[in-house]
Formats: sequence, C-alpha cells, structure tokens
Amino acid sequence: MTTSATTARQRLRLSRQSWIDIAVLSFLSFLGILGFETSFGGLGFLVAAIGGLVVGVAVAVVAYQLGLGIALTTIGGVAAYFLFGTAIAVPSQGIGLVIPTFQSLGSLVTGAVYGWKDILTLTTPIGAPAYIAAVPYVAGWAVGLVFATLVVRWLARKPRSSWRYAIALTGPVALYVVGVLVGTDEPVLAGVRGVSFAVITLVWLGWRRSPNQSASATANRALLQRKLVGTVIVVAIAAVVAGGVGAAVPPSSYARFVLRDKITPPFDPLDYASPLSAFRYYAKTAAKTKLFTVSGLRKGDLIRIATLDSYTGQIWNVVGSDVTTDGSGSFDLVGSQLSAQKSDIATTSRTVHITVQGYSGVWVPLVGHALTLTVGGTAKGEDVHYNSATGTAALTGTAGEVTRGAQFSVTAQVPVIPPATKLEKLATAQVSLPAVYPIDSIASQAQKHEGSTASSSYQKLVALAKYLQGGHLSHGSSTSPSPAGHGANRMAALFPPNGVLVGDAEQYASAFALEARSLNLPARVVMGFKPKISTGETTVTVIGSDVTAWDEVDFAGVGWVPFYPTPTDTSQPPKTPPPPVSQTVTQSRQPNRVGQPQNNILSPVAIKKQKAKPTGFVLPGWVYVTTGIVAAPFIIYFVPLLIVAGVKRRRSRRRRTTGRGDEQVAGAWDELTDNYAELGFRVPRGVTRLNAARQVQRQVAVDDDSAVPSLVEFALTTDQAVFSGEDIPQPTVDAAWSLATDEISRAREAVPKWRRWLSRFRVRSKRGLPSALTSIDTTAVADRVKELVNR
Repeated sequence: MTTSATTARQRLRLSRQSWIDIAVLSFLSFLGILGFETSFGGLGFLVAAIGGLVVGVAVAVVAYQLGLGIALTTIGGVAAYFLFGTAIAVPSQGIGLVIPTFQSLGSLVTGAVYGWKDILTLTTPIGAPAYIAAVPYVAGWAVGLVFATLVVRWLARKPRSSWRYAIALTGPVALYVVGVLVGTDEPVLAGVRGVSFAVITLVWLGWRRSPNQSASATANRALLQRKLVGTVIVVAIAAVVAGGVGAAVPPSSYARFVLRDKITPPFDPLDYASPLSAFRYYAKTAAKTKLFTVSGLRKGDLIRIATLDSYTGQIWNVVGSDVTTDGSGSFDLVGSQLSAQKSDIATTSRTVHITVQGYSGVWVPLVGHALTLTVGGTAKGEDVHYNSATGTAALTGTAGEVTRGAQFSVTAQVPVIPPATKLEKLATAQVSLPAVYPIDSIASQAQKHEGSTASSSYQKLVALAKYLQGGHLSHGSSTSPSPAGHGANRMAALFPPNGVLVGDAEQYASAFALEARSLNLPARVVMGFKPKISTGETTVTVIGSDVTAWDEVDFAGVGWVPFYPTPTDTSQPPKTPPPPVSQTVTQSRQPNRVGQPQNNILSPVAIKKQKAKPTGFVLPGWVYVTTGIVAAPFIIYFVPLLIVAGVKRRRSRRRRTTGRGDEQVAGAWDELTDNYAELGFRVPRGVTRLNAARQVQRQVAVDDDSAVPSLVEFALTTDQAVFSGEDIPQPTVDAAWSLATDEISRAREAVPKWRRWLSRFRVRSKRGLPSALTSIDTTAVADRVKELVNR
C-alpha cells in the first residue's frame, strides 16, 4: 500500500471530535423533534423520528468513509430513506413489517409531500392516515443527513472557525422551530427543552472554538476550561432569571404562534350538493333500494347523514368554511379518534357497524355523538373530515366518496334527553349560528302558532311542532299534491289560506327551523334515516323510504335537543284549489357567493344525472416545478457521466475480448495510456511504446519508487507480445490486463481529486499504433513475460 493511500484512509477515519459533534447535534435534533408530541398525542412518533435521524447520520458517515462524493451520498440517502422507511415509519404496509411494498413506498412519498399539510389540518391527537408517520421520519432523516455530512466533510477541516459550527446548527434549530409551528397551543416541556437546547449549544460552541495557534497546548487547555466554566455560569444565571420571570408573568397560550391556527381546512361542504336536496329521491325513486345494513342499533335510534344550519332561501346546507361559527363548527381531517361533542347529560354507548350497499355520496352515516370511526372495505380512512359541533362526517379526496362495499365501525354516545319538566325550566343556549334567509310569511306563522300561553322557549317550540304535526304527510301524488324542495316559495306554500298543510319531513323540518330562527331560537335541520327496528333485532337493512329529517335546538346545560315536527297522517287532505305558487325545484348547488354569478338550479332528474367531478390523486403544479429544479442538476451531471462510463466500458471490453492474444495485450497498453491521458497526463503519439512510457512516467508523481520502472517494463512486454510472431497464451493476456489495471489505480491515487473527477467525463481512444519501433531487447522482454506468467 502506498503512502498516499494510507494517508487517504487515515483522512477518511472519523476523529473523536467528529463523533462528539455528531452526538451533540443528534441530541439537539431530538430535543427539537419532541415538539411534534402535541400533534401526535404521545411518544409513539419517536420511533419514526429517531429512526429517520439514525438513517440520515449513518448514510453520511458510511458514505464519507467509503470516499463517496456529495452526489452519491445524496443518492444513497434517498435509497436508504425508502429501504428502511417501511420498517421504521409504516411497518403495517410492508411484507413482514420490514420488506417495502408499493403501498409503503407510496406512503413514504405522500407523507413527505402532503403529510405536512395533513399534520396542520388533522385534529389532534393524530392517529391516521398511516402515511402521517412519514413526517417525523423524513424530518429526522433530512436533518441527520445534512448535519452529519457537514460534520464529517466540513467541520473536520483545519483551520476551523465558529461560523462553521453555527451553520451546522441550522438543522437542529430548524427542527426545533418546525416542532413549535406544527404543534398546538399547549407546548411540550417548553422550559426544559429550551434551556437544555441553549445550554448544550453554547457549551458545545465554546468547546469547539479553534485554539490559539501561537499559544502552547497547556495554555489552550486552560483557556478552554475557563471558557467552558464561564459559559456554564452565564447560561445558569440566564436560566434562573428567565425561569423567575416566566413564573411571575406566565405567557398566555394565545401568544403561542402555531400554523394550524392560521390554516383553514381544505374541505368545503359548499363544493357538494345539499344532502336534503336528495330527500324526495330517497322517499320515492329509491324507496325500496337497500342503502346499507346496520348492526348495534337500539329501537328509536336515528342515523345522521348531515346537519344543516345554513339557509339561503333556496336550500338548507352544511355551512361553508368561510362563514363558520362556533355553533356550526368546522370540518377537520381526522384519524380514527374523533372529538365528540361535550355533553352535560347522561348518555348511552353504542358500537355500530355499517356496511354500504346502494347508498352513495360524500356524507358518512353516523349515530349519536361519534367517539371513534374506523373505515374499511372499499373506503379509506385517509380523507375523513369530521365536524364535532354538528356530528357530521364526510369522505372525500383520493379515497373517493362513500360507495358500495364501504364499511364503517362507529363507537358513539347517544344522549338521554331530559324530561319536558326539566327542559321547560331551561333557556336556549347562547350560540352563534349562520344567518338564515328571512321569509316574512314564515315569521308571521311562528308568531301566530308559538302559543299565547307559552312562558318558556321549550313551550314555544312544542307549540310550533304541535301545529306542524297537525298537517298531512305526502311525498307527492295525484291525489295528494306535494311539490318537492324547500325553497322560499315552497315554504310559503306550505301554509295555504285554508290552513291545510301538506308535505313531508323535508318541508316540515325546514319550516320548523325557520320559524324557530325567526323567534331567535338556535335551531338546525338534520337529514338522516329512521330504521324500522323490531324488538330483539340486531341487524337492520335501511332502505330509501326510511329517510327522514328532524330538527335540533340547543339548550343551555343540555345540548342539542331533537324535535320531530313531521305529521304521521297520510290520509288524503281536503280538496282545495292549488295554491298560486311558482314552480319550485330541488336545489343541487349552493347559492352564489358574493362577487360570483348566480348558480344554475338543477332539477331532481338533473341532480341524479349530474356526475361528480373526479377527486383522484393530482399532483399540484409546485411539485413539478420543485422536482424539475431539484432534478435538473442531477440530470446535467449524471446523464453525461453515465454515457461516458458506458463508452469506456464498451471500449475496455472490446479491447480485452476482440482479436488474437497479441492484439489483446496491445489493447491493455492502449487502455492504460488512454486512462493516463484522461487523467490529464500528456501521452505522446507517433512514438514507440518505450519512449511513450518514459515520457509518461516522468509526469507521474508516485511515492513508491518501485512503481517507476513498471511502466517501461509493461511497454517492453507489450512489444514482445506484438512482434514475437507467436501465439500469446491467455495467462499472458490476463497478466497484461492485471498490470494495466494496477497501473491505472496507482496513477489515480497520484493525482488530485479534481483531476480524477474530470477524468470521468473524458474519453480518449487510441488511433493506430506507432510505426517506429526500434531497439527492442527481446531477451529482457522474454524474461519479463515468463515472470508475469509465473506470477
């Protein structure tokens, strides 16, 4: 082994200081990534985070010790990310929890790109989707790979300066800041983590500061000791002062800046048709269609599809995110754990299993106040949005909508409604709801029927419901006309001059809510199904005719209390002239927003035929731009490199395998001289091999003197093989190529690194053999050939 090779190996061996640097920066990164705890609600994410950190550091260290460049280190880091990511971040999607699959690799990509959005929009604690674990994994991997690469390749150089160590700290500092930004208003060990991070950082910077080159080793050690002691004292005083001030004047949680408070969840209910617009479709067209089977219900339980608290004069709809109030809540991307409504009254538990058959749409069937929601079958749980204030869930995004084969397991609490005697003593809650479109005729009806003797809000509501229950129930027929829809015209027509009310739950629930809201009582409409459950029946099939709608009013200290204003009388109402109302149709689109043109109104037939927009996985434009920016340097570097490497490989293979034995030996010489030329040495043309060898060897600076005559001997050996006129045996050919390979390796070690790098992009081909070959000592050449064969 040459002295230069030994020096190179020593240079690639990490020093004790470098290992300490890696340990310090790894611990600082660990302190930073602990900030993710408030998002995940536990320490389970640390498996992925620490695993990613270890993978990143290991790749940087191993790549350096193998002498790989930055480009190959980066490629190795990406390969290790996917190779170990399945076992560390998403083991449930791998084969045997370890071997990667297309699903696990896709989760690692999706989590690295979209997980950051999900971690800000998912309600905490985050339990799903599975790819969310890729967020702490990729964070630890990226930071570990970067700072470890800086330590082994940059900080180890001399002379050292403080700003180099400050740059190496950017990764752990960034991780600490990100942990705060993606967390919640409640910090995790903020004081302990912050003080520890500052103390370790300052002490490490003081210890790693370059010594005074003009001072003795003893003086430098004494100076370092004084710096460390001084740093510890200053930090201790600062910690005591900061702790005292923090205890005297504790900061408010509202003063903590987190990104989730600034980001609006992407799901907007106004992008979808109002579920109440499909009421008449279920009641008539799909009356006998099996929608889904449900097990675990009790008699009287209702299945909630959606809660509607916004009325525009055209439709009742789920309120949009742009006008969300505290009473209507908002939709958050959730995992299996849901944020249930707080209830101050008794509840009963339910564990309900739903299997979808003929039902389809974006809204997920639920029961009561859901606590957990497990999605299976044809549905996926990665895109479930839940509104805890209204108890409404939606399934959108890459998973698609609820379709046949979807399965839902719900653990819920069903409130036990207090008796009327208690509700009469309670006031309605002070809750903010979206404004509704006022209808003067409805308001006058409410004042007329609220009950002259009613002294409480509950009594007024009971009076309104009792009046509506005196009407007739009809889904529309030739003998009992009842137009569909619940727009302003249809609501006004519900109260004809003769006082005979005709409609179904769509109209009665809408009318009750509008009357209650006109009296400033917080009411909303609920669309759902009421299964016919027999005594002792455990599984029931819900069909279209089970569709219903009811109302809920919020009472202080109790919560939302249901009211059922729909009558049960299906007899034919008295014949009267049809009311002079304009034709009303079911609305399928939400009303226009401010500054937008009026939306087209679709009929029920058009609603049924209308195709939903595809919600498949679509990469945003910035992903392509970022990928192009990142990939462009790699393409510019590696495409020419691979082309040149392929040309060289073909050249070497052709020389070694083509022609007679003497031609293959000459090919070894040509391969050697071409490599010398590609390394930047001047290889003359038109001279004998012996003269060429002598001129080249004078340019090669090799520490081992025994290597100097080897090039001349190789030239003599080649000439003997070419001009001897004998058949050259294969061992001689192999010996020549072995010697050529050794000489090429020796030459590469002798040149600077930048010349080795440039040689990868150079191609030199031998153009003919020199014609003037004289003064060949055939005896010496023959002896050399025998020696090579014996070797």
